[in-house]
Order: sequence, then structure tokens, then C-alpha cells
Amino acid sequence: MISSADRTFTLRTGEYEVAYEPEPGRKLGAGISIRRVGAGVAGAAILTRMAHGPSFNVTDYGTYVGYDHKPSDKKKDFDIFRTMQCRDLPNSIEVTIQTSRTWADFTGTLTAYRDTPGLLHWTVRAHARQSKSVDEAPLPDCEFRLNGMLAQHQVVRHMVQRGPVTGMLFFRDNDMQTDAMYWEDFTSLSRLYELTGAANPWHGYTETEQRGAVRMGPAVSEFQLAEVGGVQQAPAAYRETVERYDRFGYLRPENFHIPQGENLIVADTYLYLRPSIKNDNVDACRTFTELAATIYSRIRKPVPTVTNWAGDIAPRLISDILRPDNSHVANGHFYPRAYVKYEYPDTQLWTISQLLLPLTEYCKLHPVQKQAAALKSKLEETLPVFWDEKWKGFANDPAPVPDMYYTGVYLLNPVYQMADLAVAGIPEARRMILGYRSHLIEMGRSCGYVFADISTSNPKKQQSLYQYDTTCMYIYIMMRLYQLSSSKDFDALNAAREAAERLADRRLDLCWEINQTAIGAPACEMLYKATGDRKYHDLAWIPIANTLRWAWLWQGYYGIGKHLTTFWAFSGTPANPHSCEYENHQVRRFIKQYVELAGSSLSPQVRNMLNDCWQLGPCQTHFALPPNIVKAGARQFLANAHESDCGTIDYDQVVPLEDYHGGWGTDMEWYQGNTKLGQIGQEIYGAGGILWYAVWQKELDAALRERGAK
Repeated sequence: MISSADRTFTLRTGEYEVAYEPEPGRKLGAGISIRRVGAGVAGAAILTRMAHGPSFNVTDYGTYVGYDHKPSDKKKDFDIFRTMQCRDLPNSIEVTIQTSRTWADFTGTLTAYRDTPGLLHWTVRAHARQSKSVDEAPLPDCEFRLNGMLAQHQVVRHMVQRGPVTGMLFFRDNDMQTDAMYWEDFTSLSRLYELTGAANPWHGYTETEQRGAVRMGPAVSEFQLAEVGGVQQAPAAYRETVERYDRFGYLRPENFHIPQGENLIVADTYLYLRPSIKNDNVDACRTFTELAATIYSRIRKPVPTVTNWAGDIAPRLISDILRPDNSHVANGHFYPRAYVKYEYPDTQLWTISQLLLPLTEYCKLHPVQKQAAALKSKLEETLPVFWDEKWKGFANDPAPVPDMYYTGVYLLNPVYQMADLAVAGIPEARRMILGYRSHLIEMGRSCGYVFADISTSNPKKQQSLYQYDTTCMYIYIMMRLYQLSSSKDFDALNAAREAAERLADRRLDLCWEINQTAIGAPACEMLYKATGDRKYHDLAWIPIANTLRWAWLWQGYYGIGKHLTTFWAFSGTPANPHSCEYENHQVRRFIKQYVELAGSSLSPQVRNMLNDCWQLGPCQTHFALPPNIVKAGARQFLANAHESDCGTIDYDQVVPLEDYHGGWGTDMEWYQGNTKLGQIGQEIYGAGGILWYAVWQKELDAALRERGAK
């Protein structure tokens, strides 16, 4: 604390000075200003009113007499500002501002932490002395200033919230030469959302569609066409775009009613500022992860739920998969269907391989489980059906491999799983992946290690959209081939190196499907350990940051959220309105693998955040199982058995739902036809997560006990 008085204060946190000096009658109103000392454009600052909008401004020294944003005359009531108290505490400086408006009393608290220079946290609590209809257009909580006036700053937006993810915004302010992360803790705002009667209206790409989201301009899509009019388009590396904005931050919902006597939190905001050092992709992703991990250590988290995956859920799952209506036999070979009671015969390799891999580990731990051994044997026996001797490879369909375009999802997802099966000791998987080796190396070379939809007859031909994170899968596959060769396959190692160079082209625009993104972290760390080249260790920050940006680090205690857990779910694909179990459990597996590989090289805060990803994430899966949803009292949010797009939902089976989300389960939300849990179906191909959690049971139990699990 530098100075404080009845109505003013100035404090220093790192290289930033935070000040409040309200002036009576000031046209733009009063706010808390933040400027960088001795750097950046003179007079450049950020200003916050803690909770913006005519009904909420906490820091305004005075407002109009009468109805807050419809003045009855030109006079201002300067008694609206009541008190300010500054507390110089051992671990922080805390400033509390009491404000009384026409309809409510507000308490705004600003905290600066001694152990984290540059981090500010403010909360605003409201007590409604009379009922209030909030119908004004919301304004972001922060604005840019030059010489005390509202002005545009030059900024590079690294990421803007898009979809139902964490309320994060990450950008570089060139005028202040500062990297900034803004984070609104949506968990704290549950009562606010409950009063709206609808889930956060996050969907959309324009600012007007993004009420209830964290904004700086419209959300963006990061996809790129691989061909236009039949002409191949070379993949473009990320390029910074400098834009000009005058505001950023959280936009409150509008058109809702606050009852008299209501007490609720209307803001719970973190702003973390750090002087910019470099502008390259790795540094931006490292900074994103470090800032996010620091804030994450302080946000509200739900109490985790303990589940007996190994002794209860996994045996039931195996029994369910073996039901006749969940599989079919063709030419003497066993194929699990993609969904429970799916009407179509389904012969996908990735369903087989992603179940077989954790089942192999599960059987090692539980050798007396006869049904598990039987299912493992059936799945193993089906693998050779997919090998194409003529093509010298395999795809997601049984051989022969058709002459067609495959997306990375269907071409390389089964391959990395087969590579893992080979490492786990499955002889047929080893034969198939090693037989595919030459074809895979040539495919990467032909595609330039950046993949779209690939022609199986000519890998140089690609169409549709580039799926940048397919490169991550490719690096991982090459490193598994290198491992299987006892570190002698230098062609595979060099292919991994070449692919990693393409990964370096991306910033926070990597994701096509979240599990494909997450696999890049252990892949880069494997490459680092094989070569000793530090740049590959550093490259892991790119897939890590691109994974975390799609995490749901909030728990909504309203609607569905009163019964279920959303915390540490992921959007399966960018901005996807629901979380998908297949992608989610694969992310947790790769994050766990990365932490084990990277070890002590990670800071404690980053390591703790990543550990929470795979240790707390299964708590979300617990509530993706229909029997647990019903037991939790949320049956009304489940789609009816015959409303599913894929198969018939069976509430007695522990096969997880594909589509899982927070909110209300009404047509006020995302898609008119996709508002109930399980609208897509129960995904057998995503059930492998349950087997992984059973394998991790002891580790999960120990971690959850430390967190006070129930």
C-alpha cells in the first residue's frame, strides 16, 4: 500500500500501480485504474468499475437521483458511495468499498496478493433492498484508458471465450507492454444464472450473441480450408493480428428479475498482468498456462465425488458391453457397437482399440475377472480383420482400405491406439503398426506433416479443413515406433522432428478435436527425452495451452448442475455445447502421461492444475452414467429412451452418455433439438474411460481423499 484515505488509495503490485481517486461530477464516472509503472505508452491504463452497467457500478462516486439509469433530473447523489476500508494484511492488501444504490447495497472487495505480483481479484456482492428488473444492455467490466479518457489500445487477442468454457480472455496489450489474463469465475455466479432461468447464453460469434460471456470483440473461428475450387491451399502458420479495442471483460445477462431481499454475487473476477517479454508462439502458450494455473489455484472448486470404478462400475460396464444387443458378430468376429442398442452393425477399429487398451491394463490388475478376460480375447481376435496386406496399413474400416478421403479423426486415432497396444504387449497390434510404418512415414512426408482430409490413394491430395492437431497424433505415433524399435528407427524419429516443426507454427489455434490436441504434450516430451533438444520440451506448452483453453473450470449450481458435476469437463471440439466422454477421458489419459514424463520440470502450480485434470475429471464422468444421473435426482433432464439420435438409452447400463452439459435442459439453450442429456446416445466407443479410471483407482482415491471428497 502506497497511500490510502477515506475515499482514495494507491497500491503497487509488481510493476503495476492500482489507484482509486474518484472526482465528484466526473462525466465518465469513477473507477479503479491500473497502469504499468515506467513502461508502455504514457497515460495508458486499464479501468474497472468491478461490476459494470447502470444498475451495478460499485466504484462510481455518485449517480443520478431517482431510477439509476433513467434520471429524473440532472442532479447526482454523491452519498451513494458510503465507505472504503483498506487492510494491509500479512499475505495481501484488501480494499473494501461499500456502495448503496436505489435498489441494492453493494460490497466490492479488491485483493492484491503479496506472493503473486500483478494478480488482482475483485468480487461484488449485492443485497437487494427492493426488487429489480435488470433490462439494460450489459457492458464489459473493464475499459482501456489514455490520459484518463476512454480510448482504444492496440491489442493481440490470443484467445477469446467461445462456447461454454472457462470465462477466460488472454491478450497482449501493446500500449502497456503487458500480457493479461482475465478470468470470471462462473461457479460463483450460480445464483445469478439461476435467476435468469436459462443457461449462460454463450453461443454465438458476435458480441450481441454473447451475453453472460467474457468478451473482447466477437469470438473467432480458427479453421482453414485445405482446398478451394479444387486448388490445394498451403497451411498458413499463425500470424499475430494487432487490433484496437476500448473495452473487455464479463457481460452480465440481461432481462431477468432479482427479488427483494436477494443476496448474490454479481462479479468474481481475476485480472493477472505480467510484463511482455517475447511474442513467439511457445512463450504465449507458456504464459497462458502459467497465468491460468496461478488463477486456478484460487478459484472455487466443487467437492469431488468418490467412485468405486474398479470394484463396481468396470465389471458392470464389461457385462453391459457383452450384451447381445450392444455388439454383433460378422464372419465369426466380435464387434462392439458404437452406441447402446445401435440399430446399425458397426465395425469401427477405434471402438475396439480404445476399449482394448485400458482393458489390457485392467486384466493385469484383475486377472480373476473372467468377463474382462473374455471381452479382451474377443477384441484381440478381431484386430487382424483391419489389416490390409495390399495397402500395407489399416484404417477405421475393415480391410481392404477403401479409396477415399479420411479425416485425421478416423485415420490416425486408431493408429495411435494400435501403437499403444503394441507397447502394451499385444502381438497382433505390434505386427500391424510395424507393418504400417513405411506407409505412415511416407504419408507424413507427402502431407508436409499438416493434415486435412487425406486421400488414401494419394496422400498429397487433401480436402476440407486442416486439422492442425492431427500433427500431434502423428508425432506420438512416430515416437511409439521409435520406442518399439529399441530407439533404432531414426526415420521415425526424424519424421517426429519434422512434424514438431509444424506444431511450432500454431499458437492458441491448434484444436480440432480435444484429445488429438492433448496427445501432443506427451509426444513432445517423448521427443525431448529421445533427442535431448530442449526446444521439444518447450513445444509441449502449445498443446497444453490449447487443451486447457477448452476446459470447463466452472460448476453451475442451478438446473442440471444442482445434481451433476461439470467441473473439468472439456468441449470435445471447439465451442461444442456439450462435453463428449470419448474425447474427455483421452485428454485425462494424455495429461496424466505428460505429468509423469515432465515431472519436476513443471512448476508446482502447473503440475497441480494438470493433476486435477485427470484426478477430478472422473468425477464429471461419474455423472455421465445414467444410473448415477437418476440416483442424483436428475431424471427429468435425461432424454427419453427413444429420443436418442443413436440407439435407445438404457438407464440401467453404465455406458456413459456422449452429450453431457450444464444448464436447464430446455429449448432456451444451445440447439433446439439437443437440450436433454443423452440426446445423441450412450457411447460404447467412449466407455474406455471407465476402464482407465479403474486402472487408476488407487491413485484417484488417494488424490480425492486429500481434497476432502465425499
